[in-house]
Amino acid sequence: MHVSIVHFVRHGQGTFDGVDYDRLSEQGCYQAEMLGTYWNKMKHNFNYSLSGTQKRHQQTAQIVADCYGKSTTKFPDAIPESRFNEIDSFNVVKKMLDALILSDQYFKSLAEKTILALQNDSPEKIDLFSQIMRKIKEAWIANIFPSLDIITWKDYRSLILETRSIFSRYGNDDRIAVFTSGNPIGIYLQEAIALTDSETIKLVENLYNTGITTLKILNDELQVVGMNEMPHLEEI
Repeated sequence: MHVSIVHFVRHGQGTFDGVDYDRLSEQGCYQAEMLGTYWNKMKHNFNYSLSGTQKRHQQTAQIVADCYGKSTTKFPDAIPESRFNEIDSFNVVKKMLDALILSDQYFKSLAEKTILALQNDSPEKIDLFSQIMRKIKEAWIANIFPSLDIITWKDYRSLILETRSIFSRYGNDDRIAVFTSGNPIGIYLQEAIALTDSETIKLVENLYNTGITTLKILNDELQVVGMNEMPHLEEI
């Protein structure tokens, strides 16, 4: 019987400046530092670490590792794995955004409002950005633009779940950290507790930045140990 304990970490908050979301904001760096400091303080020992290849994943992983510093417990270097990437690395967001703007007047108005809020650093920017992403994901999952040259939700979901084979390569009872995004974590939870696609979208929207979701992988079976936990920020 092969058992792995996998701690999925959603990256720190991205930068909402309308230019490059794929880098940590000051808040995102702080969240990652608090996580690394907490894990080091609690002497959490990880055998392996993996990360998506997007900047926000790798920055989060590096900040956590740096917090271990010269302590006797060294955090393992994160192994890059593109299958833990979020959908924006597959051109899904850009192409779905363009298609929805052309076909849906309400969405076009919402997109214009979101861009303006980002440019003006409006307090509404995060909520508007979330609304845009929700509508994009709903349309993508429903495959309302089948002619678009993008990965389908079904194929993306299969790609994420292929990563289970990675964990089987490691030793029994190894503890593994994975730095990734909301959708890959949501897909693992969907598989573990049999959520619908609609339920998965709602769950992903409520995953916190640097929130920890822990799964026990028993042979090929997924068991949820903890979900969206934030002990590193609750202590403040």
